Amino acid sequence: MPMGGDFWTFVIQWVHSLDPTYQFHEFRAWTNTDDTAEGTLTDEGWTVPFNEAEAILYSDWTDEDLDGVPDVLDWFGTVSFTVRITRSPHVA
Repeated sequence: MPMGGDFWTFVIQWVHSLDPTYQFHEFRAWTNTDDTAEGTLTDEGWTVPFNEAEAILYSDWTDEDLDGVPDVLDWFGTVSFTVRITRSPHVA
């Protein structure tokens, strides 16, 4: 996972909280980590492209060996998708 730079991170997590061992899978993807600002802000909201973005899927990150990487890395690769965050007027 990147540190520093200028980037967006997208995270989605599945949790099986009824299991006594608290099983989970977490997917993380991040945009380019250089100083180029990704994403566009308009009156409608944010649009953030994740083009050939690095991504991981893991299911344990206790980091017992303190190496800064997941202890159970299920998948590492690249993905492409776009996140759109739209604005809605506040309803009282």
